[in-house]
Amino acid sequence: MLSSRRHADRAEHIDRDFLVPRHHALLSEVAEFALEHVRPRIAQLESSAEVNDDLVRLIARRGWIGATIPARYGGAGMDHRSRVIIIDQLARVSGAAAAAAQASDIPVAMFLYLGSPAQRQEWLPKLTSGKVLATIAVTEPRSGGHVLGMDTTATRDGNAYVLTGQKCYVGNSHIADVHAVVARTGDRQLSAFLVDADADGLTLMPHQPASGLRGFSFGDMSFRSVHVPSSSRLGKQGDGLTAAYLASIVHGRLDIAAVSIGLHHELLAATVSYVRGHPRLRGHETVQQRLGQLQSNLLTARQTVYHAAWLLDSGADCDAELINCKHVAIDLGIHSARLAAEIFGARSLRAAEPVERCIRDLQHLWAPAGTGDVQRFRLYQTALGITKSSWSLRSTT
Repeated sequence: MLSSRRHADRAEHIDRDFLVPRHHALLSEVAEFALEHVRPRIAQLESSAEVNDDLVRLIARRGWIGATIPARYGGAGMDHRSRVIIIDQLARVSGAAAAAAQASDIPVAMFLYLGSPAQRQEWLPKLTSGKVLATIAVTEPRSGGHVLGMDTTATRDGNAYVLTGQKCYVGNSHIADVHAVVARTGDRQLSAFLVDADADGLTLMPHQPASGLRGFSFGDMSFRSVHVPSSSRLGKQGDGLTAAYLASIVHGRLDIAAVSIGLHHELLAATVSYVRGHPRLRGHETVQQRLGQLQSNLLTARQTVYHAAWLLDSGADCDAELINCKHVAIDLGIHSARLAAEIFGARSLRAAEPVERCIRDLQHLWAPAGTGDVQRFRLYQTALGITKSSWSLRSTT
């Protein structure tokens, strides 16, 4: 028991440069909640792969989805490091629960930074109380990560817009009450709209379980002449690209990276436990090297993610760090998944093994908020100084 505690202390020490006592108190609170309320549901989530609406709403009612919503709107007014802690700690117990929490946190950025005063007063208290869950619907079957390549249109019709098109891989799609949808309103012009989940003409495709993140909803939807009042537009006409980038860079990349490091932590813990129980493996140089690399990967990923959150809290221009933290966390997480599988051998294929679920879940984090190719392209733009806007600075003004 003592050696296990010492190992946990070593894995956590990198937080000390970035966290303060209130962060550690939150960490303990979320960890306790996850053990009490999330862990008992894992077997059911894994076996049925059905979305657990009650669990996501339970997390939301704690004020942990949209944790950065200011107190004047009923929110906890937490910083970005706090939302990383929440998602990280949830992921250490369930990647699906953490994915659900971050999926409805991402659209919070659109409400906070683009919503009118009336929209903020109407929606932010509902989001922070857990009465309403939101999604962000940007990705499409043909355009993928190319936001400006989307086909969904929003045509002006008097005091309303008519939305027509398709969206896919929408996080929390099957349990959300409102969707923040980005659609084309002109040539190379995008706008964002709030669409009620029960709007006429909106069709949500049946939930399709995936190999990983079982119990997490990321579905497809179609819009067939869906009428949306102009009062439900977020920001000005033409602010859709801003909405998508603010949500994705300021919230999405950091949130998904937080899911990854939580899963990465559990992957390391499961691998350490396995090696400790097998003296022959513990004395094998190849296993020692692989486990040492896995430890290095986690430490590097965690420092990259928490450093990016700290920079964002400091009001720094940190787009590159936010983009890089998603890239590094996922890349190293998947590398560690391969290392763990090599140590476990065929045992890593058995569904009853905790490491098997971690490996599956980590694979599912590659594409959301941009694949590694997308992140590297953005970092290439940073290196050449050809980026057009600092989304992290815009989120603080």
